[in-house]
Amino acid sequence: MVTNTSSKYIIGGIYRHPGHKISIFTENLANILTHIMNCKIPCFTAGDINIDLKKSQYHQDTKKYLNTLITNNFTPVVVMPTRITDKSATIRKINV
Repeated sequence: MVTNTSSKYIIGGIYRHPGHKISIFTENLANILTHIMNCKIPCFTAGDINIDLKKSQYHQDTKKYLNTLITNNFTPVVVMPTRITDKSATIRKINV
């Protein structure tokens, strides 16, 4: 928690290993976010989540993760991939 003379803020760092199940990660995160929301203190999170949000329309675990954020009044800011290689990407490359 960060405080100054007039305000308190919670700042969280989050990491999900790419091999860790999204469903388990989401359950744990939901418990934490619910607790934070009950504290009524503004919260900012940053992290390396390794979940492709573009899959939320058809991948149920990704959809549940995104819904968990939104339900707890958190909005993803970075929604585009931050790394694309020839062997992996969070979205399909399009050559123009």
